[in-house]
Amino acid sequence: MKGDEEEEVEEGEREEEEEVAVEKKRKRKKWKNEKKRKKCRSGDDGEEVEEGQQKVEMKVEVKDGEKEGYDEGKEEEEGDEEEEKKGKERMKKKWKNENKRRQEMWMKDN
Repeated sequence: MKGDEEEEVEEGEREEEEEVAVEKKRKRKKWKNEKKRKKCRSGDDGEEVEEGQQKVEMKVEVKDGEKEGYDEGKEEEEGDEEEEKKGKERMKKKWKNENKRRQEMWMKDN
């Protein structure tokens, strides 16, 4: 009888510990999400932006009655395209060298 009661008490303690652990995990996740939300806020207007998106500002300069738009995000896109091109070129060179090496190995074998 006493052994059963001790097991029930230990089981109850384990369940409480599990509940505490789950609660801590929920609080931590909530804290992280709140931190991300604060980090993703953009500008002075406090408007929230989805994670991974950036607010693109348009500056309009008026010269001689004409409007010229300036898109800050456009410069970043151009930089990304250049990096992507360089990456593709590197991969092409790598594949070319790899194919050349395999061909040489095959020629040696035959």
